[in-house]
Amino acid sequence: MRALAALSLTVLARAQEACGPTPLYAICDIAFDAGVNEVTQLQAEIKSPRFRTSLVPAFHDGGRKWIIRFAPIDAGTYEFRVTSNVARYSGKTGTVEATPSEHPGFIRPANYHHWIHPETIKPHLWIGGVNHVRVPMREPGETEKTIREANAAGKTADLILPPWPAGRREREPWVRGIVARYAAFDVTWILTDRWEGKLGARAALKEIGELFKKHDPYNHPRGVGTKLSSSPFSADGWLDYITVGADSDALPSVEHQFFAKPFMTTAPARGGADAFRKQLWNATMSGQYPSFEGGDEGTIKVWKEFFERTRYWELEPWFDVDGGRALALEETEYIVYVEKPSGPVEVQVAKHGYDVYWIDPATGQSTKGKDYRGEAFAGEPPTKDRDWVLHLSRDGKKAGMLKSYKFESRRNLGQEIEQNSPAVTFELVEPAGNDLALSKPAKFAVKLKRETRASRAMQYVWTGEVVNDGEGARILGLGASGALDLPRDLAARFPAVLNVRVMAINANGKAYALDKVYRLVE
Repeated sequence: MRALAALSLTVLARAQEACGPTPLYAICDIAFDAGVNEVTQLQAEIKSPRFRTSLVPAFHDGGRKWIIRFAPIDAGTYEFRVTSNVARYSGKTGTVEATPSEHPGFIRPANYHHWIHPETIKPHLWIGGVNHVRVPMREPGETEKTIREANAAGKTADLILPPWPAGRREREPWVRGIVARYAAFDVTWILTDRWEGKLGARAALKEIGELFKKHDPYNHPRGVGTKLSSSPFSADGWLDYITVGADSDALPSVEHQFFAKPFMTTAPARGGADAFRKQLWNATMSGQYPSFEGGDEGTIKVWKEFFERTRYWELEPWFDVDGGRALALEETEYIVYVEKPSGPVEVQVAKHGYDVYWIDPATGQSTKGKDYRGEAFAGEPPTKDRDWVLHLSRDGKKAGMLKSYKFESRRNLGQEIEQNSPAVTFELVEPAGNDLALSKPAKFAVKLKRETRASRAMQYVWTGEVVNDGEGARILGLGASGALDLPRDLAARFPAVLNVRVMAINANGKAYALDKVYRLVE
């Protein structure tokens, strides 16, 4: 109680309440009593035991109540100093004792496509509905109650922001107010529920994303809701992870090779346990963390229990496989999802000995296979009437590795994209000509220059961007052929110069890009 006593003595005049010893990552509210028109400035400079300093503004909590809210992330004594236009509070100092807790800490992106609790150096298996819950921001009391309930249940609240202010001058106070009230909780920021269809969205999101980056002392992850993909903002400096809203395997599979950020699927869950199970495992093989809208709880439970036994924070899509789709941490473990068994499953692996398991993804039941040593595994699932998961694991090595959460056992330097060169294995044949019109959907198509083993399973994503207007790219189509979807918010002015890009990967995971410029009219 010494910290509480010290606080009460220093923040004295008319302060209503203060926090005593506070567990790490719990909420510490320092409350003040003042009229709503009396306060024009009220904030505290808060210094942690590790000398990390944050400037935390107060927020008005109704009536005469003002609160400065923070969450300690370092055990020990926090010191703070208040500055305010209210003379009885300005210059007051105090301390808060931060005590240990079992909370793993707030999350950040790590290892290119994964998540970490950086303070405790623990990986994070993001699962929507299990350890994350989406919370639309409504009335402050209702929103705060929902966040508190989620955090108390061990869940991160993914806070969906309401429409941002139209005027740029109002945006910074708006962001500061949201950060002041909610940032001390275990949250992530979703800057809008869906960005497509909003002319000027890229510039506004960049501004707001940078404001959150500037004012949030905990640097909570920033994302954005989407119908298709949030990848157009990947290079803008504020986006921490890419959301894929489309129920597609091609879109995240291709983009995963182009963008070094975690991927999240928010597509609506398919109905029925069997259909959802296949959707879940295929999304995983595409390199996505699941955050589906709905989904069979039993299926998710089996999925979760399986991946908690793996080094999921180091797995990447693996392409040296026939008969299924795979993830791998090379030289350690290989996970193959066999949706429709039709013969032997073949996997190229690093030359070692492996424990072999066949897992029923519906029940989690595991069948131990014959141990394998070599570099070209081939085997068939127990039955051919259902989907299976093959797990090739060096259990002994993993047991040693799991004594610590090392994030550097896999080197991922990315790959050099082959683009606009003779080495690109396909050519763009449609749209033909040089003009496109929003009012007249155009066909798109590519043609392989040569048939190879690697080109047998090409995947394509078509995007378009009017660079001069700064609206960012849009997903125009998927696959080798079809009809372009040209949204109205592609450009602010017409006619416009539209750069169409075809991104593709082959069966070996090699990435290609091909560009062509068109004149776009309404």
